[in-house]
Amino acid sequence: MSKLSFPRNLNELTYPLSSKSAEVEVEIGGQVALKENLRSVEGRLTLVGLGSLVRSYASGRITSLRIKVGGQVVDEYTVLPLSQDLGMGAETYCAQHYLSLGPMDRYTYGDAQEQLSWIGSDRMTVTAYWWLSDGRVQRTEHSPLAAGDGLVNTADVSPRTMSGEGELVEYTARCGGREVTYHVLPMGCCVGARSVLMRNGFGVLESVTMVQTVRESKSEVTSVRVGGELRNYHTDAGLRTTLTYGPLQAYDYTLVDLLSSKEVYLLPQRTRMIVDRISENVVHDPYSLQWGEVTLRPSGDGIELAPLGRRRVFDDHFDNSFE
Repeated sequence: MSKLSFPRNLNELTYPLSSKSAEVEVEIGGQVALKENLRSVEGRLTLVGLGSLVRSYASGRITSLRIKVGGQVVDEYTVLPLSQDLGMGAETYCAQHYLSLGPMDRYTYGDAQEQLSWIGSDRMTVTAYWWLSDGRVQRTEHSPLAAGDGLVNTADVSPRTMSGEGELVEYTARCGGREVTYHVLPMGCCVGARSVLMRNGFGVLESVTMVQTVRESKSEVTSVRVGGELRNYHTDAGLRTTLTYGPLQAYDYTLVDLLSSKEVYLLPQRTRMIVDRISENVVHDPYSLQWGEVTLRPSGDGIELAPLGRRRVFDDHFDNSFE
């Protein structure tokens, strides 16, 4: 049976070997990544650096690892591509936590998209609390339907999926020993709030709530003088979207995860983005809360065109004289 592992736990694997050498085949994601005849030392064969090899093949996604020695399968792993050291193995972590480096207490808003993923057969229960007009608090419970691929289960825990009377103020998603509580911000605090979807360090898509968004244009022009005439040979007039995350908490590594993510989308349009910059600042109010700022820009996979605009690869100045 395949075992769960992080890449860092695969960097030194040792197997007993009675012969002086044997053919070693390493298969990652169904593809042969290494096939060599290796020698044993004192009856043991040691493979070094497989974790780094797996990460380079995985490209930020969950992948499989199969090791053959002398034509026989000696180990099989399901590898979560996380690079951080959590102080425990993958199987232990996944049995106790959701596939996220975010905090157990999070902030959200009414229109936010929220989802949680986990590995295991546990069923999720969401307990929601509603503030009624007479001042009472009502509690409701429901079990969201999880979508799975045979290994990872994902459930939609967005505020809009909750049903109850009054104003939703808080809800907790429990699944086995896993638990995350969402605090719903009042509408007046969420002007410009957005959600970001990223492929996190565990290789799954995770939603991140940003409490404020500022869309700004940034132009960069590089010029050179040719034949006495100043010309622009490089321009970057792309839009930058700056978002506020927080308040930051201890043991919250969401921004670190976002910075290293190779797949980031700005919702609700699901626009593919890349992280341009991440910074932290402290608001000097009575609580001295610390917030993170994330600046995103389009990935360059495509551009947004006006509905009736011309769709051309080259403009009218393209030189066809080579014909």
